[in-house]
Amino acid sequence: MRNGICYVVGAGENYGLDFQKTVGDLVIAADAGLRYLAGQDIRAEFVIGDYDSMECVPSPRIL
Repeated sequence: MRNGICYVVGAGENYGLDFQKTVGDLVIAADAGLRYLAGQDIRAEFVIGDYDSMECVPSPRIL
């Protein structure tokens, strides 16, 4: 069994990400939450959403 924390980062007001991803953790970005993660150099394993809170659909290269 794998132990770790699953973080889901979404759009909305963000007061800073208060976690550091470690081995075994899973990070999911929802819509513009991808922007917050990119700003902290945290890579998301999954990206979900319709991207209505972003100006464009993200390129797979940044994922």
